[in-house]
Amino acid sequence: MQNFESDQGGAVAPGVHGFEVAVTTAKGETFAGTLVDLHIEDAEASFPRENSPALPLGLTTTLNFMAPWLRTPIEVAANVVSRVESGTSRIYRYRLKFDSDELQKRLTREANRVRNQRTANRVKPASGASVAVTIKSPEAKGASESLAEASGDVSETGCLKDISTGGVGVFLSRKAESVFAETELVEISFELPPSSGPLTLIGWIRHRRLKGNRMSYGIEFDTELSDNFAPQLDRIIQYIVRCQEQEEVTAQG
Repeated sequence: MQNFESDQGGAVAPGVHGFEVAVTTAKGETFAGTLVDLHIEDAEASFPRENSPALPLGLTTTLNFMAPWLRTPIEVAANVVSRVESGTSRIYRYRLKFDSDELQKRLTREANRVRNQRTANRVKPASGASVAVTIKSPEAKGASESLAEASGDVSETGCLKDISTGGVGVFLSRKAESVFAETELVEISFELPPSSGPLTLIGWIRHRRLKGNRMSYGIEFDTELSDNFAPQLDRIIQYIVRCQEQEEVTAQG
């Protein structure tokens, strides 16, 4: 059986990319399971006793692959080709065959996006050049004053930790997590010196860490949801280049 290979030759294995999986039947029933194995033509998934679907062989289902690095879940049609019932706990383990081209293209595209983001030049603001950053939930935009008061603080202000063409790292106060604990999509506003007006982009919180008395958030820009992304990206690139030039001068001096 041929393993799914990315364009870098690495096989996709359980736990490597942190996939979660769920199967949805034609009746609309969805069952969350554990991805056991993933190949170019099929996948194996197990389901605990309390959520074990009795899927007949030959049934066409929809497999949903989810992971933090995916913008949206991957959905592929899959046929049930085998089922193993193991142990007294009655855990079902299924093998489901799917359209390999559909899955491969999507996984490769997403893997490229993540790899490009991780390898993007990332710079920190020059020493002493603090950059203020405000993040808030996009849903809060245009909210009435009474709604804002009822929902508590809808925005937090902190400082820029680092920036790349793919996203930003920001430091916020520790209390920010009480505001954004269940939030993934945020609006980010900041000005890069020399300022020519604020940048406002939409992004996804991809990681968060508690460091001492403040929070560190890693936010990935959403190029489609952010208005006027291209000209704002140009300004970010110019800022990155200036920071890199300053670093070179400092290193040579």
